[in-house]
Amino acid sequence: MFRLIMHSDFIGSMLESAILLIFHFWVIVMTRLVSCVVLNREAPGLSRVPYPGELGKRIFESVSEEGWKKWIEHQTMIINENGLSTMDPTSLLLLEKHMLSFLFKEGELANQPFRPPPAKK
Repeated sequence: MFRLIMHSDFIGSMLESAILLIFHFWVIVMTRLVSCVVLNREAPGLSRVPYPGELGKRIFESVSEEGWKKWIEHQTMIINENGLSTMDPTSLLLLEKHMLSFLFKEGELANQPFRPPPAKK
C-alpha cells in the first residue's frame, strides 16, 4: 500500500511537470508578432486589447508590448507635467489625442513636439 501511494505521487508530479513544459512551449511558440508602428520593427504583440473600441483593436494589431510600454511611460509624463486626472473626461480626450499622435503620428498633435507647461512660480 505504501509503495502504491509513493508511485502515484511520482506519476502525479511527472504529469504536472509535463503539463507545465507543454504550456511553456505553447506560450513561446504562440507569441504573436506584430509590425510595431512605434518601434518600426517586428516585435511580440500585446496579449490583450489595451483600450476600448476600434482604437483598441487597431492598437492590438499594430503596437507591440514594448511599444505600448513606451506609450504608458510617455502618458505618465503627460499626466504629471499637465496635472491631468484620469477621472476627468476632458483629460481623457487630451490623452487620447496624445496617444494617437504618439502611436500613429496622427491627429492635431502629430507634428507638434511635446512641450511641458511652464514652471509654476
